[in-house]
Amino acid sequence: MTKARLVTLLVVGLGLLLVDPGGIAAQLGTTASVAGKVVDEKDQPVQGAEVVIKSLQTARECTAKTDKNGEYLCAGLLQGRHEITVKYKGLSNKAVRNVAGGLYGDPTSTAFQNRFNFQVGGERAEAAKKQREEFEKTKVGFDRAVALNNEGKFEEALAELQSVLEKESTQWVVHAQLGVAYQGLNRLDDAATAYQKAIELNPSNPHLYATLGEVYLKQKRVEEARKMFETAAQLSPEDAAQFYYKLAVSLYNIGELKAGIEPLKKVLEIDPNYANAHFFMGVFLYSSAETKIEGGEVKTILLSGTVESFQRYLELEPNGRYANDAKQYLQIIEAQVPAAVRIRKK
Repeated sequence: MTKARLVTLLVVGLGLLLVDPGGIAAQLGTTASVAGKVVDEKDQPVQGAEVVIKSLQTARECTAKTDKNGEYLCAGLLQGRHEITVKYKGLSNKAVRNVAGGLYGDPTSTAFQNRFNFQVGGERAEAAKKQREEFEKTKVGFDRAVALNNEGKFEEALAELQSVLEKESTQWVVHAQLGVAYQGLNRLDDAATAYQKAIELNPSNPHLYATLGEVYLKQKRVEEARKMFETAAQLSPEDAAQFYYKLAVSLYNIGELKAGIEPLKKVLEIDPNYANAHFFMGVFLYSSAETKIEGGEVKTILLSGTVESFQRYLELEPNGRYANDAKQYLQIIEAQVPAAVRIRKK
């Protein structure tokens, strides 16, 4: 059996061409703080008002009380869309706001981006109530679109989102969900445009860059995709290994196995115990082996580290998802590749 045939059988057998390296559903993570001031109908500070800030994308919420200056502060939130409710002596006000992540500075300053002020009672509160009721109608459509996207009903999701977009065109999550729908319909140009708009509205979200990078890879725009993943890693250093791994797996999914070696090196520099990265490194190195004919026989010359990558994966995950595949690679290498030709440097 030829090496090309072996690689084909192994790659197809692994069932990895359907690997989803991460979608829009996971695009949260950067922590944020929210501050603001609550006043009454006479613009006087309200002390003791209850402020509840609830994420519309996760179950996380924060509750705070206003101080004598009417100021409140909630920390440890995630960036994204939040519903903020203010209650005081039977009066209430509610609004939905985008919360940016990774911000620093004085939360009492008017320049603080996540500063949202409220009034309880008076005409402004009534206007806010009408705005809230209008949003609730829109939110129903948005939530339905998200559910349809999750079910793979992308045409129906797109129809819902077009209606939502008419009233919520400045919300990054709407454009991100448009990207999901377009991507599901394989309308990659439209998906890229939607994700680009989401990034324009929320430039601090690293996961948006990674998702756009995945679309670029499907369009064979490899260098542009690489830049997107690099940006994601820079915006969220704590998740850098994950983003480089996603880049490598996405390259795998489009058949660019050799190109995946460099991002995997970065993964393992950050986290030497990233088991799946060792497995894919072995696959990528094996696929990059050279062949030559000597004495009428075809010989395979492996890149150094190929065997060690599979062995390291098995050390870290002896019963892992790819354990059987790693063992098969090692058996094939043992049977067909003499030890003397397994030492070519990377």
